[in-house]
Amino acid sequence: MPSKQADAPKRTRKGLDYNAPSHPRMVKAKEREAQAVQMRAAGATLSDIAKQLGYRGKQGAHTAIMRALKGDEETIDHVRTLELWRMDRMLRAVFPLAITGDLQAIDRVLKISDARAKLLGLYKPIKIDITERLLAEAERFGLDGDEMVAAAEEIIAEGI
Repeated sequence: MPSKQADAPKRTRKGLDYNAPSHPRMVKAKEREAQAVQMRAAGATLSDIAKQLGYRGKQGAHTAIMRALKGDEETIDHVRTLELWRMDRMLRAVFPLAITGDLQAIDRVLKISDARAKLLGLYKPIKIDITERLLAEAERFGLDGDEMVAAAEEIIAEGI
């Protein structure tokens, strides 16, 4: 289904396309998005960014940052590195308390570790190849191993 934006006529006045990348309005929006990314990288909260740059709220600031980062791997890597550095600093600050048994500190360490794991993509699903196991079980029960593997692949493809 085509998007509404693709179907919408271009907003023009005197032949100017308001959505063209070179239009002053779009240039200003891109500059503001870049400024939002810089502020976030420097540690500003989404609320602070929204107030200072005139976004309607935290969500507007977040959307602008994500739009600016879309497809910019170098900037994304920079922000990810910065976030990891911040998490490391927080972890170093609270870890000594956690190892003494402070329950609040333990909880904070676990939350920081969880955020770090998510940022690094450590919770990705593990892909397991069960073909050898299926073939061995088929042989054990006197079944056709290739049929068993094909049936398993079909089940997986259907998402059952």
